[in-house]
Amino acid sequence: MLTTGTAKPLTTGNDGSSRVPETGDEFVLWAVLCFTAWFLMLILVPLRELKRLWPAAIIGMAAVYAVDSTLIGLGAFSYARAGPALSGVPLFYLLSVAAATVPLAYHYPDGARRQAVFVAAAALVFLLVEAAMVALRYFHHLSWSLWRSYLLDVGGFIVVLWLARLAGAAGRHPAAGRTPVEP
Repeated sequence: MLTTGTAKPLTTGNDGSSRVPETGDEFVLWAVLCFTAWFLMLILVPLRELKRLWPAAIIGMAAVYAVDSTLIGLGAFSYARAGPALSGVPLFYLLSVAAATVPLAYHYPDGARRQAVFVAAAALVFLLVEAAMVALRYFHHLSWSLWRSYLLDVGGFIVVLWLARLAGAAGRHPAAGRTPVEP
């Protein structure tokens, strides 16, 4: 269900956290995050590779929507100043995820050790973005923590990149022409 935001015009939430009332234009940061993600994708991935990598964007966006909408429903966290949203998940955030998944999939290395380091480092970068969004009050931890987010990011990246690789949408070379590299 498409909504226009999730924040209530209250000064405190049910969990005692302060919430900033939504006036309609505060979701601009979500839009900035989205445009930044798309800009970085265009810088970090050759344009000729986008046709091969687009399934990774769809897989990433679907995974984040499924997990985040479920956790929102369970009361783990919520988004504030969301603007247009699907089941509480900001639309600009979902579009950011699509863009961020493409360079993640493109730069995904071969070899188990390199993959583990890559996933751990990428999850840390995403965690820093989340911490900034929490500090700016665009994201609220209700019964959640940054530690849980990091573990969820690691697990999510593993699943999304595995599915992207199955779809031939991960790594720097098409799946058909790849030769496995041992760690």
